[in-house]
Amino acid sequence: DVDNVLVQRCVLQTISCGSALEIGHELRTPSVRNITFRDCDILAVHGHGAAISIRNGDRALVEHIRYEDIRIEHYYARLFDFRVIRSRYSRDIERGQIRGVLLKDIRVRQSIYNPGYSISTIGSYDERHTITGVVFENVYLDETHVTSAQQLDLFVRDAPDVSFR
Repeated sequence: DVDNVLVQRCVLQTISCGSALEIGHELRTPSVRNITFRDCDILAVHGHGAAISIRNGDRALVEHIRYEDIRIEHYYARLFDFRVIRSRYSRDIERGQIRGVLLKDIRVRQSIYNPGYSISTIGSYDERHTITGVVFENVYLDETHVTSAQQLDLFVRDAPDVSFR
């Protein structure tokens, strides 16, 4: 199991692919929990990765994940991407779950190229392999406080308790 991990005061940039702050894809363990990303700067995410992502492609229960005090300067395809999936990297037959994700005090700088192109996704695999308890608290796009999925161009599949504060 993976438990009690703190990632802090990092400066990150991806060039051609990959995500900046990611948990996943290969999660062939019973649980990944109590993970905190704090006080990090994402300079750029180029290609088709996400600035912040959890992509659970195997059996793990991923829970109690915190992203706090994160600054995002540039992203291209995806801002947030949380999914329980079957991917080309999956080895387990069983899919997992994602529970309890807090995104707090996130500041995102948008470019003129983000609106209408960049998206965010939250998607469960099926009714047993779900994503629950995603909270966006004090998330800002430039100077605008995010209070709805529409502001993030967020597409949600079978994850009914996504909330904004």
